[in-house]
Amino acid sequence: MPYVLKDKEGHLLTYGETSFPYNAEKGETLAFVEQSMAEYSRRLVLSHNGSACFTVEAHQGDPAVVIDVSTTLDLPSVELEVNGQLQTIPLVGGKGKLVLSTAKPSVFIIKPADRKTFCTAGSSVIVLEVLTR
Repeated sequence: MPYVLKDKEGHLLTYGETSFPYNAEKGETLAFVEQSMAEYSRRLVLSHNGSACFTVEAHQGDPAVVIDVSTTLDLPSVELEVNGQLQTIPLVGGKGKLVLSTAKPSVFIIKPADRKTFCTAGSSVIVLEVLTR
């Protein structure tokens, strides 16, 4: 059965699947969810060209990189943190897009801003590295 582990503020630390007892550390809470692991892991997916959980590489001057955002939750938008800056992504049918520029070499770290709803692990985190030519 899938579990979620939260810190004392209620932020999701991790999730996983286990059939054996797990002892949470002081201040952490452990809860089991009534979904399969596959369903829970799709709560928020950040992907590029259909692939998630990897670093996207682009070169300076390439076309803008589109990060696909999808959630199984019924939300009008999702807030992402891009290098510490908040970006609100409007959703239609649980899907939206984040467009990132390749104008200059940089690294973009994209993760959910709402850590009480989404875990910053697995398919909900993606990195874009813009390389010089």
